[in-house]
Amino acid sequence: FPVTIGGIQPKLLWKLFRNDRAESGFVFRILFAEGEEHKIARPKYGYEIPVEYKELHKRILQNLYRRLPMTDMYEEPKRCVLTKQAIQEFIRWEDAKVKYINESDDINIMNIKAGILGKIKEYIFRFCGILAVVDCAHSFREFEYNSFPEQIMIDSSLMKRALKPGDYRDWE
Repeated sequence: FPVTIGGIQPKLLWKLFRNDRAESGFVFRILFAEGEEHKIARPKYGYEIPVEYKELHKRILQNLYRRLPMTDMYEEPKRCVLTKQAIQEFIRWEDAKVKYINESDDINIMNIKAGILGKIKEYIFRFCGILAVVDCAHSFREFEYNSFPEQIMIDSSLMKRALKPGDYRDWE
């Protein structure tokens, strides 16, 4: 379901691009999404998250806390490693985005979309790491005492999940 983190009136949107912010990368940090309806957003007061989701969330957080401890800042970090298939999936996605951007007739629009692509590519890898760690935490059974592996592999199916946010609004 859609969640609004923040909003701005469309009439004021242009102000975000003042002072060369379109070139500096500032606006590329914002995920722009337009609602399907132009109405005032209202929260659902009294909405209760289903108990099974709360319990799943609690279990995953407990597994992260107990099985992925950080005792000091000098500890060797765990690593998330991309498989060749995951890298190929990312390259296919990136190639399609670059092709679409290069087909633009307007150089300014092309530069803006290229800047957005640069930021989204960084986020995709962050999403991969988050998904990989959460999936690992979810996979532990209640009475197991093992901890996280030294390397968590990111396969093509996980990469596909991480790429989904990068396809918002089909880059219109």
